[in-house]
Amino acid sequence: MTFDINRAMYDSSANSEKKNSDYQKIFNDEAPTIGYISSKGPCEFILVPPHPSFGAFQSMTSGYFREDELRGTVPTLGQYGLDWAYVYRKVGSGDPKSRKDILAINMVETDDGVAIQAEGEWGRGYKSPMYKLYEYLWRTGGGHKYDKQARRSIPSVPVDMNSPQTRRALELVPINNDLNAPMGRAIRTLFLQGFMIKSAGLQYVMTEQGEPCWPKHKILMINQVSAIKSRQDAKDKEGFYDAFFERTDDIPMDRRLVNEAFGDIANNPDALAAWESGFLHSDFATQQKLLTFSSYSSGPAGIATYRCNVTNLSNRYGANYALPDDVLSRVRPFSDYILLNTEELQKQWLQELFVGDEWALIGAGITNNNSVRIAVPEMPNFTPTAAIPAPTPIAPTYIPTPTIPTPMVQAAEISPKPAIKPPYATPESLQATAKPKAPAAAGVDLSDRLMVMVNRLKDVKGGNA
Repeated sequence: MTFDINRAMYDSSANSEKKNSDYQKIFNDEAPTIGYISSKGPCEFILVPPHPSFGAFQSMTSGYFREDELRGTVPTLGQYGLDWAYVYRKVGSGDPKSRKDILAINMVETDDGVAIQAEGEWGRGYKSPMYKLYEYLWRTGGGHKYDKQARRSIPSVPVDMNSPQTRRALELVPINNDLNAPMGRAIRTLFLQGFMIKSAGLQYVMTEQGEPCWPKHKILMINQVSAIKSRQDAKDKEGFYDAFFERTDDIPMDRRLVNEAFGDIANNPDALAAWESGFLHSDFATQQKLLTFSSYSSGPAGIATYRCNVTNLSNRYGANYALPDDVLSRVRPFSDYILLNTEELQKQWLQELFVGDEWALIGAGITNNNSVRIAVPEMPNFTPTAAIPAPTPIAPTYIPTPTIPTPMVQAAEISPKPAIKPPYATPESLQATAKPKAPAAAGVDLSDRLMVMVNRLKDVKGGNA
């Protein structure tokens, strides 16, 4: 099977449900659709680990930590989500429906296998093509910065406001741009996989005919930092990490102290199990958890702030309500959903999304005068033949992926039908409608999957797609 970069252009009219590749460049079509938290009402979400049949490791964390200047040390998620990644939302100068969400990571092949370069805050470390384009347009438009004394944004770079390029740059990156701008700054994003109950006033436990059904399998996309982790000096700790990773002992979230108390949690499954047993919700693999995100106005500007609450699902709906195994069996390891994402592909996507603004791509150093613009094809089986400049070599920042041969937390055995009859009759159409694909071998990790994708990319570069 060869890799097709134009998969987003295929004809999906035969399926009424939108596929992920129809509108973004993050997840493949095996991934569940994306849901969002909203300020219009509470968002209720059931967080579950990947199903054991896929050989996935069902831990709360990956055994690693992230450092945040304002929010301290936080653990990285297990295989039920993706965190601390930057996303460029709704990129493109054309019809908003044709814009794309792009994940700012670069998968590169090295002598040791596959490494991931992840764009950092303010472009520190790996600078993605999206970052370079945003920075170039921002400077071309005057490099506006907010002045607290003047209470407005003022230019920091002298520019000719009569220049067509300056005016166009201000259209692509407005002075006070938001998510609807053709090119917006990347937003640190949290992805969680599970089942949506309700969001923005919409119920996901009822069919269009008003019949009860199981919640919808989705990926919850959270890009509001206040919902991810509270600041260290915040009076109330109400972010997702504050709630989900609440501890029952006095061990602080400090990697040195954790390793002294439990051992090397990144490479020793027993040490990781011992450390994770100290979390209040360490039983999330066997006791389904209900996450509730709610919003409230913060400050005179009325900016929405989000709080997260985590509790057992049974506390809300009673012991009779539990998702059956044939529903949970659809939940794959999160790494199975990631679309191949390289710097070279990101450059091609930007050429497709900024047709007519090649001057900006050249000025940002993304393409050169000899590059051939790739137009968006009309045929779904189009194969790109234009030469794309090779990315500038950048020393990769490794994010090690531990290979853990066996699941540490054993999920409770659940029969194909609910052990306790749910409080209503479940429609037959939702019972056992999908069986899990052949489980992945327990020893297969993200690096192995990425290696397969890199080999596919080689086929494209060699003209074999």
